[in-house]
Amino acid sequence: MPDVGATNIDAGRNSVNNPRQPPREMVCPPAGEVALPVATDRDYPAREVPMNNVKLPLSGGCQCGALRYEVSAAPLMIYACHCTTCQTQTGSAFVVSATVAEDALTFTSGEPQRIEWSAASGNGRVGLFCGACGTRIANAGVPSIGIYSLRAGTLDDTSWVRPAGHTWMKSAQPWFRPDPDDVVTDEQPTDYAPFVLRFSTFQSFSD
Repeated sequence: MPDVGATNIDAGRNSVNNPRQPPREMVCPPAGEVALPVATDRDYPAREVPMNNVKLPLSGGCQCGALRYEVSAAPLMIYACHCTTCQTQTGSAFVVSATVAEDALTFTSGEPQRIEWSAASGNGRVGLFCGACGTRIANAGVPSIGIYSLRAGTLDDTSWVRPAGHTWMKSAQPWFRPDPDDVVTDEQPTDYAPFVLRFSTFQSFSD
């Protein structure tokens, strides 16, 4: 049986000794059960995201480092896709992708492996990934339309990454809530102009 008193004392000590960790509310449990801290909006307060100016080229790579790349031109937009294929590929609720020109993406180390499939929209797709560690780097259309959906999490610097909108929200997890100002579509968008415009309001790039 855990020591309920020790659990409460430790929770309080963490709040006092670590000023960056605000105090948490405690749930009053039934007799004999451990009190657990409840995260509130005081733990992760909303913050204003300033306009970023990001230097080009962008760089990134896979988890093991065998596959490295550079992006020489600014992404057109960043978006989050909530389709079931992206959920399966990532093992998560959605994937965040940067839309980049195909000729702007150069692999500087290693050669990506390829896998092809049909998306929920019915379109042919190809994925580029590291053959050593399996990290997915980018997806593209088949046949090519000159655009890659680059996995934004593979960038070396992700501090500026912020999606302008969300696609395939009809299969989004029920707990997810997008920013009220983000562009939202139930399925595959037919017009990406609103995403590009929204992205331009908080992101800029320079050489």
